[in-house]
Amino acid sequence: MSKAPKTELDAGARGLTADQVKEDTKVATAYLYTPPRDYKDVPCATPIYMSAAWRVESAAHCDQLMIGNGYIYTRMANPTSDAAEAAINLLEGGAGAVLFASGQAAIYSALVAFLKAGDHVVSTYPMYLGAYQIIGAILSRFGIESTFVKPTVEEFRKAVKPNTRVFYAQSPTEHDYIDLEGLAKLATGLENVTTIVDSSGASPYCLKPIKYGIDMALHTATKYLGGHSDIIAGVVTARTPQIYNQLLVTKRLQGAILSPFDSFLLLRGVHTLHVRMTRHCDNADRVVAYLNSHSQVEKVYFPGLPNFNGHEAAKKQMNRYGSRVAFVVKGGKPAGQAFVENMRVMIVAISFGGINTICEHSASMGHGPARMTDEDRRKAQVEDGLIRMCVGLEDAEDIIKDCEHCLQKAKEAAVAAGTD
Repeated sequence: MSKAPKTELDAGARGLTADQVKEDTKVATAYLYTPPRDYKDVPCATPIYMSAAWRVESAAHCDQLMIGNGYIYTRMANPTSDAAEAAINLLEGGAGAVLFASGQAAIYSALVAFLKAGDHVVSTYPMYLGAYQIIGAILSRFGIESTFVKPTVEEFRKAVKPNTRVFYAQSPTEHDYIDLEGLAKLATGLENVTTIVDSSGASPYCLKPIKYGIDMALHTATKYLGGHSDIIAGVVTARTPQIYNQLLVTKRLQGAILSPFDSFLLLRGVHTLHVRMTRHCDNADRVVAYLNSHSQVEKVYFPGLPNFNGHEAAKKQMNRYGSRVAFVVKGGKPAGQAFVENMRVMIVAISFGGINTICEHSASMGHGPARMTDEDRRKAQVEDGLIRMCVGLEDAEDIIKDCEHCLQKAKEAAVAAGTD
């Protein structure tokens, strides 16, 4: 069984362990433990090991590396990637983290590592469209059944079959938060059911699914963990060594690895996660308060609002509520399109978690006609005027001023189209 890479705090390398420091210190000092080293030759920044293969001392040494820990071939392991995995695992409180080439690769690998023909998956819906398509369209080709349910523990309970082997949930989403502790307890009482939670919308700074008994915490690391919109990456952190090893074997065989260079960029992002997320969350709280009181906004979806579906569980389990906000502008599609097309500080894009405030008009973009029918959008709770926003690191007053400008343009567009 392979051992997960550790940080110096995990190993107690200098007489200091992770439970002796605050969360922000863990983030800033999550260095890979590489014994034995003389500290006079250790770089302050993790190097980028751009090598496909490593020299070995002998044939016997090569065989030894094949069955144990060490570096022989970058698809198997790489010091730069190990450093990023160790840092993320420290934040999640897991038994080991595994990096992937994208969030989509992480989703696919986490599922196929624990499923076979004849098995059954229960998943939340609405959810990330890519995950929905993997479960509903790809896995079904291999004889794996699926049931999609509303994000409550009771709905999961109703959907369980004798062949259910995976509970998959995305939490939080724009509309919902599911009780992770309740979901984990339900799975524990069943036979061989593994829980996977995509908490990309929160980051480990705001939510730690493993703390509540979830088996795997999954992230598109492209988003908050990377934090600068300059990499594509995914990561899954395992609750137990057994789950970690099953993920690791799947990653190595599938080959969807993250490059050393992208691992370096990801680790750089992780080291500033606490600083960025504090600003993200502070700004989001102010923007939500503004939007929630605006006459041109029909409704606001945000985990921190008392009327949010699952707010009470989110209040207990989230450290902060993140910076993803969804809101519906009055006037339908013309108003929603006008909002995003008149932004001056914020930018129009399909992503989240970077330094900029990003918005999309869902019915025209990420859930637009090219990807979904009107009926699909209705099922996914995508209203005609829905704006998905990830509040960035700009000054909150400038974001709010830009929203004011865009809401006025949205109102004018609705009047012109007769949809006001």
